Amino acid sequence: MLFLDKYRPKKLEELDIHKKLTPHLKELAETEDLPHLLFYGPSGAGKKTRILSLLREMYGPQVENLSMTQREFSFKSGGKTELTVLSSPFHIELNPSDAGVNDRKVIQEIIKEIASSAPIIVESKSTLESQFKKTNQKEKPKTNTLENTQKKRDFKVVILSEVDQLTKEAQQALRRTMEKYTRTCRIFMDCINISGIIDPLKSRCLGIRIPSPSSQEIKTVLYKTCKKEGIKLPNYFADTIIEKSEFNLRKALLILESAKMDQYPFSQNQTIQPPDWEKLIIKMAHLMIEEQSPARLLILRNSIFELLTHCIPPDLIFKKLTLELIQKVGGEMQKQVIIWAAFFEHRSKLGTKPIIHIEAFMAKFMSLYKQFLSVNFN
Repeated sequence: MLFLDKYRPKKLEELDIHKKLTPHLKELAETEDLPHLLFYGPSGAGKKTRILSLLREMYGPQVENLSMTQREFSFKSGGKTELTVLSSPFHIELNPSDAGVNDRKVIQEIIKEIASSAPIIVESKSTLESQFKKTNQKEKPKTNTLENTQKKRDFKVVILSEVDQLTKEAQQALRRTMEKYTRTCRIFMDCINISGIIDPLKSRCLGIRIPSPSSQEIKTVLYKTCKKEGIKLPNYFADTIIEKSEFNLRKALLILESAKMDQYPFSQNQTIQPPDWEKLIIKMAHLMIEEQSPARLLILRNSIFELLTHCIPPDLIFKKLTLELIQKVGGEMQKQVIIWAAFFEHRSKLGTKPIIHIEAFMAKFMSLYKQFLSVNFN
């Protein structure tokens, strides 16, 4: 099991970063009229971990009894789509953006289904423990404790990931569905870019920003993980991991585990290898600079297809490729790279075939770069 999953905190008290948010989340867990929640912030900041910890605070350890299923959604138009769904007796978790243009129908169907079923009312772990102690002390538990718990548990939770990747139609449908089933259902959402969410949807949620962890917080988690694994982590190597992780805690833990497998004990001159997908993008940028021709573009198209097949998000491909290209060119070309990267990334979000828009960006860059070379170097 990866360090990332093996040592993921399960309780709010176990969270090592952004501890100032913990009391607020505890208050939300005790609230009788819990609002819909929108967790937003950069990747690897701990959004999903906090959502799951909040669920445990509300429902107790039973929420970890998860089952994974492949759900098939059929539509009146005759189309079908399959999504991976995680569920417990108290919640359901999915990423509707994986359904592509059918995300609106998936959202409506799944929320309608979970909201129409009878909610399961249980006591949280803290309530059970307190009542157990009182029973041992021959004290009768307070009757209103269970009543209050029941009031807080008379709904189910739907966790939607990457809601900023949903189409505008799906977000409008989600807003209407939230209003319709608000009595028996709560929506917990997470996203990276809150500007990708329509205002009517944001206004119906309590927004909770989860910023990137500080370098000291990441270092604390790294040392804590190494202590449990019996690994000696030098301070200089911890700083190198933090720099390479770009303040992404998930990436930092993956780098630590990868570096340990490559070479341990750690040495002063040990290098951290980038993941394979980053190596491929670096190679693609080099190929674009080296030659500008239709044959070269065909080779690059195969690389794009390989990245997308391995579930690398298109916006991440645009970002990494742009950063690599602007390091290889200068002056006016850097400006052009950024302008056209933003243009084609925006178009890729409007369409359903990202490979076309990534290839178009590459073709545009190669055309501009060839003109630049011909003008400046004859």
